[in-house]
Amino acid sequence: MRSSQKDFDRFMFGCLGVITVLFVVLASFGVSPIVGTTVTTVIGIGIYLWFSSEAKEKKNAEEAERKRQAELIEMESKRIAEIKVMKHDLVTEDDLNFVYWGSRLPNIEIKKLCVDLLKAGKRYAIGPLLGTSERILKDLSPLEVINECDAIIDLIPNARSFYYKGMALKQLKRYDEAIIEIQNAIVIDQSEDSPELRFLGYNLKIAEKELSQMKALARRMHIEKDGDFNLVKTGTEYERFICGILRRQGCSCKRVGQSGDYGADILVNLGKGTLVIQCKFYSTSVGYDAIQQVYTAKSIYNGTWCCVVSNASFTRQAIEGGKKLGVKLLSHVDIAEYLKSLKERC
Repeated sequence: MRSSQKDFDRFMFGCLGVITVLFVVLASFGVSPIVGTTVTTVIGIGIYLWFSSEAKEKKNAEEAERKRQAELIEMESKRIAEIKVMKHDLVTEDDLNFVYWGSRLPNIEIKKLCVDLLKAGKRYAIGPLLGTSERILKDLSPLEVINECDAIIDLIPNARSFYYKGMALKQLKRYDEAIIEIQNAIVIDQSEDSPELRFLGYNLKIAEKELSQMKALARRMHIEKDGDFNLVKTGTEYERFICGILRRQGCSCKRVGQSGDYGADILVNLGKGTLVIQCKFYSTSVGYDAIQQVYTAKSIYNGTWCCVVSNASFTRQAIEGGKKLGVKLLSHVDIAEYLKSLKERC
């Protein structure tokens, strides 16, 4: 309405401008004021009447559209009310699609209807149920998402619920559980004939990538937090393993191991001093080079103490060099005891 009124006002101002211009033009050609005024008035009235009829038609059309929409909403409401009170065995898939796509029912009400239908053995209710649950999940915490997915999985296992449960578990850093759920989702997506129970489709590669990341995170967690040395396969993982030991001893540590680290892998803040650590994950004995590197790094990082920690043994040259330079040579089994002795000195 406001838009139509603005258009009308704008047009009237335009008409006044046109009438004024016509009056000036007629006057300039010597037409008498009476004739000029009459002509311009007739033209102005004609334009006004034409536009008024157009505005009225537009208004009538808008009013008719509003009535049509109101009637549709009323019909939808009646249909939805009928479906809601129907016996479950009478509700068809078309009815459910109408409720899901065309209704203005809250998501939670649609979900309840679908759950009741599923419990009554109507398998076709799984599609709308999953779609509705997906919208509900957006407003839930990870724990609530897990509970929501578990409730649907209890009704009927499906890839979507397993996938979202896995992602919620990942948020909670429960990686081992998350891996199982994502694997379940992938299995269903690759083997289930029913399209309603599948979900990943062309996103299967994304799910597989998520699974790979979760496995890496789980591995890292078990290496760092659980101290599982059997999982360590690389030098970087060994550094994380040592950091895990240090943190469990209540120490603040920082990994600096990378290209250009000057021979230091970990710096440990012990309050009154800093311990510089060089980590060596070797299949052979550790040589004198490692002792030289960490001794140099101690000066560069203003360290108080320095040591080399390894899973392997040390050569005789390394042992003698360590004694001369004051570099402690340790197995990761002994690092906790060494830290305890340093704390006593602090």
